[in-house]
Amino acid sequence: MRKILLFLISNFFLSGLVVAQASKDVVKHDSVAYYMRNSFDMASSEADAKFLRLIIKSDLSLFIIQDYYLDAKPKLLTKSFSGEMNFERGTQGPYIEFYPNGNKRYERNYIKGKVIGDCMEYYPNGVLYTIINYDNSSVFLKKYQDSTGKVLAENGNGLWVNLNDDLSGVISKGAIVDGKEDGIWKKSIADSTSATIVYKKGVRKSEKAPEDAPVFPGGDLAFVRFLEKNIRYPVIARESNVKGKVILTFFVERDGSLTGIRVVRGIGAGCDEEAVRVLKLSPLWKPGIQDGHPVRVQYSIPIEFNVEYHNPLPNYN
Repeated sequence: MRKILLFLISNFFLSGLVVAQASKDVVKHDSVAYYMRNSFDMASSEADAKFLRLIIKSDLSLFIIQDYYLDAKPKLLTKSFSGEMNFERGTQGPYIEFYPNGNKRYERNYIKGKVIGDCMEYYPNGVLYTIINYDNSSVFLKKYQDSTGKVLAENGNGLWVNLNDDLSGVISKGAIVDGKEDGIWKKSIADSTSATIVYKKGVRKSEKAPEDAPVFPGGDLAFVRFLEKNIRYPVIARESNVKGKVILTFFVERDGSLTGIRVVRGIGAGCDEEAVRVLKLSPLWKPGIQDGHPVRVQYSIPIEFNVEYHNPLPNYN
C-alpha cells in the first residue's frame, strides 16, 4: 500500500506543478496524505484504510482535495478553503465523486461549503439517477430516472424514488409536483413493512406506520440506564475532547435479537467501537409487530458522547 501512496503522491505533485506553471505560482510543500476509513474518519492503520486522501495548497486561499481508491483510481476531486482532513465546510467550486469502477457518482458545485445549482447523482452503470437543484432557500426535485434510463420524473413532476446509499433498495417513493413531494408517499421500514406519509407541497402533514416499533425491555429509560451502566468514555476521546453523536443502525429480528450493527456516522477516537461493543451486550428487545406477528425491523439510534458527562447518553432528537 505504501507503493500506491508514493505513486499517487508523486503524480499529484507532478500535476500540481503543471497547474502552478500555468498560473505562474509555486507549489507549496505544506501538503498532506491521509489513509481514510470513511469520508470523515482517518484509518487506524494501512490495513483499515478504504481510500487515500491527498490535500495540497494550490494558491493563497484554496486547497486541492483528491481521494483515491487503493487501486489508484480516483474517488473524489474538488477544492476547499480548508486544508483539514475534514474539509467539507470549505468546499468550493466543482465537486466530482466516482464509483470504484470509474463511473461518476456525483457532480455538484459548492460555494463556501454549500451545494448550489444542479446536483447530479448516477447509478454505478453510468445512467443518471437524479437531478436536484439547490439554491439558498429551497430544494427542487428536478429529474428522476430508473437504472435503465427510463424517465419517471421530469421538470419537477412525476414519480420520485429515494434509494439507500448503495442504490440497492427503496427508502421512500411518491409523487412530486413542482419539485416538491406531494400526496401519499410510501416509506420502507423493513422487509415488506412500510409507513404511509402524506405531503403537501413538500411539507410532511402526517405519517402512520402500520406496525408497532421495536422496544428495549423496560422502554427508553431502561435503555438509557443500560448505556450508562455499560459504556465507558474512551480515554483518548476524553483527553482529546472528542465529542458528538455516533449514529448506529441495526436490525431487531423477530426473536428480539440485534444483528447487522454498524456505524452510519462516527466521531472516531474509539467512540464508534465503544458504542458498537455495548450495543452487542443488549438483552433481547421486544420485536416490531405487523398484523399481530413479529417482523424484522431496521432501527437507528444516535448516541451522544460529551466530555462533560461521565458516560454518553442516547439522544432521540
